[in-house]
Amino acid sequence: MDFTPYPFGIGRRLPVPKSSISFLLLLLFFSGGKVFGQNKGLEQMLAIKDASIKSCLEQIEAQSDYVFSYSADLKLDQIQVDFPQEAMKLSDCLEHLSAKHQLSFQIIGKNISVKQKNKSAEDPVKSSQIIKATGYIYDDQGLPLPGANIQSLDGRYGSATNALGYFSFNLTSDVDSLEVSFIGLQNQRFALDSQEVKLWMTAVNSDLDEVVVVGYRKQKRINLTTSVASVGSEELAKHEVPSLDQALIGRMAGVEVIQPTGDPGSSASFRIRGLKSIGAGSQPLIVVDGQPISDQSGIASLNPADISRVDVLKDAAATAIYGSRGANGVVLISTKSGKEGPTKFNFSVTQSYQSVLKQVELLDAYDFADSRNQAYRNSWIQQNPGQPVPTDPRDYGIPDYMLPYLEGKSGLTNTNWQDEIFQLAPMSRYNLSASGNSAGLLYFLSANYLKQEGLVKGSDYERFSFRSNFEGKFKSWLSYGLKLNPSYAIKNEVSSENYSDDGVVLIAQVADPFFPVREANGDLVLGGIYPETVGGPVENPVALATQIEDKTEEIRLIANTYLEIEPIRNLKIKTLLGTDLISRKYTYYRPSNLGQYRSAPPVSAVGKFQARRILNWVSENTLNYDFDWGAHQFNFLGGITAQSESAERGWMNGRGFPNDETFNINIADEINAGNNIDEWTLMSYLARLMYEFDNRYLLSASLRSDGSSRFGSNSRWGTFPSFSAAWRLSSEKFFPKLNWLNQLKFRGSIGETGNFSIPNYGSISLLGDYNYVFNNDRSLGIAPYTNPNVNLTWETTVMQDYGLDLNLFSNQLELSLDYYISNTSGMLLDVPVPAHSGFVSSLSNLGKSQNKGWDISLLHSYERKSFQWTNRLNFSTNKNKIIALGPGQEYLRTWYTSTEVGGELSAYWGYRSLGVLSQEDIEQGYPVRSDAMPGFTYRWEDVNGDGEITEEDKTILGSYFPDYTWSLASSLNYKNFDFSFLMQSVQGHEIFNYTRLWTTNPENWSPVLKEVYNNPDYVKPLKNQTDKNYQRSSVLIEDGSYIRIKNITLGYSLSKALLESLNLSNLRLYFSMENPFMFTDYTGTNPEVSSRNSNSLQLGIDYGNYPIARIFSMGANLSF
Repeated sequence: MDFTPYPFGIGRRLPVPKSSISFLLLLLFFSGGKVFGQNKGLEQMLAIKDASIKSCLEQIEAQSDYVFSYSADLKLDQIQVDFPQEAMKLSDCLEHLSAKHQLSFQIIGKNISVKQKNKSAEDPVKSSQIIKATGYIYDDQGLPLPGANIQSLDGRYGSATNALGYFSFNLTSDVDSLEVSFIGLQNQRFALDSQEVKLWMTAVNSDLDEVVVVGYRKQKRINLTTSVASVGSEELAKHEVPSLDQALIGRMAGVEVIQPTGDPGSSASFRIRGLKSIGAGSQPLIVVDGQPISDQSGIASLNPADISRVDVLKDAAATAIYGSRGANGVVLISTKSGKEGPTKFNFSVTQSYQSVLKQVELLDAYDFADSRNQAYRNSWIQQNPGQPVPTDPRDYGIPDYMLPYLEGKSGLTNTNWQDEIFQLAPMSRYNLSASGNSAGLLYFLSANYLKQEGLVKGSDYERFSFRSNFEGKFKSWLSYGLKLNPSYAIKNEVSSENYSDDGVVLIAQVADPFFPVREANGDLVLGGIYPETVGGPVENPVALATQIEDKTEEIRLIANTYLEIEPIRNLKIKTLLGTDLISRKYTYYRPSNLGQYRSAPPVSAVGKFQARRILNWVSENTLNYDFDWGAHQFNFLGGITAQSESAERGWMNGRGFPNDETFNINIADEINAGNNIDEWTLMSYLARLMYEFDNRYLLSASLRSDGSSRFGSNSRWGTFPSFSAAWRLSSEKFFPKLNWLNQLKFRGSIGETGNFSIPNYGSISLLGDYNYVFNNDRSLGIAPYTNPNVNLTWETTVMQDYGLDLNLFSNQLELSLDYYISNTSGMLLDVPVPAHSGFVSSLSNLGKSQNKGWDISLLHSYERKSFQWTNRLNFSTNKNKIIALGPGQEYLRTWYTSTEVGGELSAYWGYRSLGVLSQEDIEQGYPVRSDAMPGFTYRWEDVNGDGEITEEDKTILGSYFPDYTWSLASSLNYKNFDFSFLMQSVQGHEIFNYTRLWTTNPENWSPVLKEVYNNPDYVKPLKNQTDKNYQRSSVLIEDGSYIRIKNITLGYSLSKALLESLNLSNLRLYFSMENPFMFTDYTGTNPEVSSRNSNSLQLGIDYGNYPIARIFSMGANLSF
């Protein structure tokens, strides 16, 4: 085409499609109808119908700001033209007219002049020579790009690259340029000459070209046939939190990251597409740089600044390659590596301050005195019917110290014990890293220091971590790598739960506010000073928090090394050896001057010492081969892996020490000690075949066989197959070429996985100490205490997944939608066995459960000049159902939960309150207890309708599992400023708030909630309440739904000119807030609480958990 590209104006936008779906999507992302943005000049998309050339030029004028001028002698109204597609760029329209009808176009501003080319005596095609176009196409990572389309501008000639990114085809010499296209990458044109072409494509602002880790391999997201959620380093860096898992909260659809406690150094828990087990582990497999690590606590040892990306495999077809460990999902963590170029240093410093996000709102001393006075007075009236009520409160039991409060005297002790145990806690973090290339060796080195004071006095966490990542080549065909991550952590903690076991947080909620924290001389008040609390004295919670030593030290090394051979192109044979070495030391000392529940000091001092060593090693040998055959592309993976772990623990406990000045268990009056050793091994064979045809059809099949020492001798090996497929409908030739649709892909998969997390020796009979009588004397012996099961094996989960990937409007809008259904069989249960067996129960694979739900992720991105805006909306649902339990079992019950066939796992169970019992209820014959009094007890639902309130009237009261979760992340960049926020919500779940046993307690053992005080929706206070049903009832159940602003970050990066003057490559200053706001009706401190989180039958109980923090941070990040 002949045209002169002078500066031209900006074209108009295409109209936004007027469909309700498009409207809702745009509304969700606040895009204001600007999805298309403003197309400039010749890149503007036009909708042109076949007609005469004159009519076509008029259509272009109607849809753009351009005006055509031409001579009537050209007779353009008499020349018919047909276009290869209805929607084309303006430049392509002009190219087509130029090539087909010998026209030239000269562009000046918004005017286009049309002229006739000089005619040749011969057909240009016939007069041209045959030439060959050859070359290589690479992506923006420098990797060969298979399946890229290379085409002449007139569409006459074209081909596609093979698995090596190579293309070669013949064409005529009149073609002087070609265009390369690939989904998710910017189209590029290049001039055709005699040289072999090498072209590197650049990515559009889309997730399509993102490289994800899928298990023993990396793969472009565009080619996925399974369900994988990912978080990159940019998203992780927005969170100023001490551990990686906290930075993942709310970032992925279908992946719940739950923070049940804010205890420094603690780990969050993962729930990927529901909870699938009762008796086995419920956490996913954690893999760091290809190495499965010993346990989930390894995440706490990682420095978040060292992480490159996190990929979570959600469906069974993706996790089946991990076999017996894939049922709960797989979390793949990739750390940063060195990059080509000179050494680059990064240093960051962050100073944070933490405060309690939410406290329990309790009565102060004056209101509590009044509430307790009501309780005592009401009891006296109940016990002395018809008698005049004493005017002196002491006559019905009120102690002398409470009288001034009842009289309203000011200046009295009014201790808020929550304020006394909580503190404004600083947190500091320093990171230094260096990366680069030296003589072909890529390296990334980092050092990190974290110091986190706890929200509760006496608790803190300190971590030193280092990382050395090296990668290089001995030869062009021989690569190597070494990754070392040593860390050292010190954790001081306080017990937060259970008032009778030094639970500081719960004691602070139940302690009387009438007593001071310290004596007049500043010493802590000690010695069971709360005689009215929970039936006996408890100790000063500030003293418990600060005077008890409870310390854990951990040294950890996560390391691996590998060699990779490439004997022929694209055939890679890799051997990886890794280790996860852990050494922990635990010390505990409780001095004698601290009182205990119902025991005033002095008491016997208690000391504990424990040492634990864990050695986990893994050996993985894999083969990866990529090859193609025409439009067919293949990848084959084969492997043999082995992993083993040994753990040894020794302990000594002592009671009764001469003094509190020296802690040495050897001098304790009573000493007991012991040790144990645990081991497990795993051997595996794996294979996977991936296939792609013509960028349209994608298939993947995998098979893994695992043998484990944990399982019975009759079922030691298991096989785990999977199959997945995807169809990129938008790449079909018959599919209409719509300028607003970039990709439409359907996915489907099915796979089988196992749950490896069961006791190491659950299948064999273990021996324990037993006393027996011999010759009339007690003798010590040993006897079996567990029932063997040679058929014990892993729980098996079969999951089906059906997905849709949709990319619209130049990839500015991306939708990923999945529906899944998973069925777990062989759930591990302790089932009753006949007494004559000598055992009470036996561990067996009997139960069945089902999880099904939706994962939806919607990404919107908009970019114009120096402004970028990205939004991601995640939405997930999951429904859990128990299909079967053991033979004859219809339910499994604990004190407050019931897991029933046909119901949900760990549902709350108890009496349902229908409100406060009234006199009218009694008169109408509603079933009540014989001692029930109107206004002083609740009206309980008669579930079975037998006219009595008994144990049979307990019913399901709620569920810990939410109806749905959602999150919205938004990120804006304008020039040197950046702003982002993350909003997260969990809806439709309940919490069994066991602290309400005290804070709503009608017997006024302790200060009640402000909402309970003189509230007619609650029973009146009564000192001697005989109806105890409230202790296991809906009165203690609360809605745990919440909306939380998870993160807000504002940053500023210095200008390039200023950076050059400072000899820096980057300097960013930022302010960040973590958990700044939360909106919930829950009265406890944390609606994600679960005190017994490790027990799947007792989820969602709040027993005074350590609260989570609101964090304000300021920091700087500089590079040079």
